Amino acid sequence: MTKRLNEIRSWAISLYFLIPILIILLSGCGIVPWPLSVAHTAADVVLANQTGKVSTEHLAGAVTQRDCQWSRILEEKKVCMTRDEYVDYLLEKCIEGQMVTWNWLGQPKCKKVLDNSQ
Repeated sequence: MTKRLNEIRSWAISLYFLIPILIILLSGCGIVPWPLSVAHTAADVVLANQTGKVSTEHLAGAVTQRDCQWSRILEEKKVCMTRDEYVDYLLEKCIEGQMVTWNWLGQPKCKKVLDNSQ
């Protein structure tokens, strides 16, 4: 009986250490404490609202000396572009008589310019 009890205790002690490790590994940002993660996300929301880019896009841009935006991956374009590449990217989107606007992801879209002269 004591052998069985020792096995159960050993198993329980293993679970005591295994469960927190599994929780950390299976959570999305388990290594970063949640208050820090929430603060970073809140700062990114403010930053994106003011500049159109999140902190990692600013960091990537500073490192590469290019304009970086993660949402360009959705269009299968380069994430980081030089100024000339970015201008070409915008120009290929629109035809004459249209202007560039941006959606909530910061992706450029073309919009027909209203002609008020008629």
